[in-house]
Amino acid sequence: MSSKAEAVLVRDLPRLSPSEAGSAFNFVDAALQFLSRWCAAYTSPTKLGDESYCCFVGLERVSDGVASAASFSVCECFREDEFRINSFADCHRIIAELNVADRPVIMFNSADRKVLWRAHATGEMHEALFRTEISAAVTSADFERVLKDFHYEYTASPQGLTKPWYSAPKLLTRPDLEQEIRDDLFVYLRFLLQDPFAVFREVVGGAGRADLLVYFHAEKEVFFLELKVLRAFVRKGKSRAAVRAEKTLSWAKEGIAQAFNYKRSNRSVGTAYACCFDARLSDTEIQELVDFAAELSVEYRRFFMFNSAPALHAAVAAGGART
Repeated sequence: MSSKAEAVLVRDLPRLSPSEAGSAFNFVDAALQFLSRWCAAYTSPTKLGDESYCCFVGLERVSDGVASAASFSVCECFREDEFRINSFADCHRIIAELNVADRPVIMFNSADRKVLWRAHATGEMHEALFRTEISAAVTSADFERVLKDFHYEYTASPQGLTKPWYSAPKLLTRPDLEQEIRDDLFVYLRFLLQDPFAVFREVVGGAGRADLLVYFHAEKEVFFLELKVLRAFVRKGKSRAAVRAEKTLSWAKEGIAQAFNYKRSNRSVGTAYACCFDARLSDTEIQELVDFAAELSVEYRRFFMFNSAPALHAAVAAGGART
């Protein structure tokens, strides 16, 4: 890697926000960074019986929002006994009661280190878990395992933290699932690697916008990631329409080609990954995709999304998942 390219990765990219200027995702990222530091500083989980406070530290967007909302008051710290949260399902009710449904929302449970967040009013709620301990250093050699662990925790079943299915029995995924997975994987990698400068989102280059870029400083290794969802059906009115096999093949090949072009536009430095999250009926490989990726020297990975937890558990027991 040239000294100029390394300077861009180490000096210039870390100064950029993870999304475009003014994006609510930048606010979410800043809040999650603060919570990550909090979790690293306080390793013992807070007991559920302890007092609960809502604290916003140095976040101007929150201060501006409070100033413009008559139902809010600014305090150094406060407690509101009227809001009782027994589960994250209660969070939706509270968000509605506080009239903040049109704003970025981050809710954090210090007892189990679980975060519920949403960047946009029209977006879905995301869940994430902060580790109770700082993970051991993750290297490029661990990346395959990291991707598999993410899939198992977030997308392998309807109960995964991404909540990938609109209707699992009908094999209908959420319509913007690629973007949802991208943001969840960004958060997962950003805080798993314990290096805020190692993961970048929607990196614009000569070949377009890469979903994710992962840079391992010590090894000077660059990974470009393109994410695609392979669907069996899509919503059509109140019903569903089958996705033709040719369209699935074309969509996946497009992702592989994009990953190849990201790497080629960067003087073929680094490794290109095309990750396909498979929501089809059967867990079967498409050999044409394997061959196409091999021709382009792209690391093609397929992650099957089971439409029920029992099906996932049966596959794990048989050695067909998380291996």
